[in-house]
Amino acid sequence: MRVALATISTVAILLATSLTAAAGEAGDFGRQLNAAACATGRQVIDVSYRILNDDDSGYAGNAWAVDTIHRHVQVWQNGDAYCAVARDEGSFVTRAGASPDNTTTIAAGIRGEIEGGYRTTSFSGTLNGGLRMRGELGTYDFACDGHFGCPGYFSWVAHFFSATTGFDLAWWGWRYRAGRHGSWIDAVDVPQASAGDIR
Repeated sequence: MRVALATISTVAILLATSLTAAAGEAGDFGRQLNAAACATGRQVIDVSYRILNDDDSGYAGNAWAVDTIHRHVQVWQNGDAYCAVARDEGSFVTRAGASPDNTTTIAAGIRGEIEGGYRTTSFSGTLNGGLRMRGELGTYDFACDGHFGCPGYFSWVAHFFSATTGFDLAWWGWRYRAGRHGSWIDAVDVPQASAGDIR
């Protein structure tokens, strides 16, 4: 999925043998999404929630798959600044059309697994009071229509913060695996030519 920073829409991954030396392979995913990369100050949020029916976008700009994701969000406060790590695990089912890396066309119904997430830069905002800041938040059905219309979209940023400024992503990436149909990486530090594809 391509990352939409304004909405933090969900957002991938690998032809293992060709990507062993690529910048976003397994070791970097672990390092980039490690709490230690963000954890300074006091942890203020540690929540998880489930996402259903989220459109997944690739290089052709089409909604090539529908995702089901379990997202774990952790946020740390250091003075007036915040830093967050979001980790995703889940599954996808393809739609017919252009493949995620836009190298071929794919059939509907190919199933696979997703892992990845993103880490923010330092941002500021007002932490909303009276909210559950730990544990499971429940399930959110984004109800996406295959064209990125998602009336059930849930943003943890808008839920927990108001008046945010400077929210940007320091790193993002997702790995997609579909067995004999291949693997694809969509990550900020992996070139499209090295990303593999789902076929």
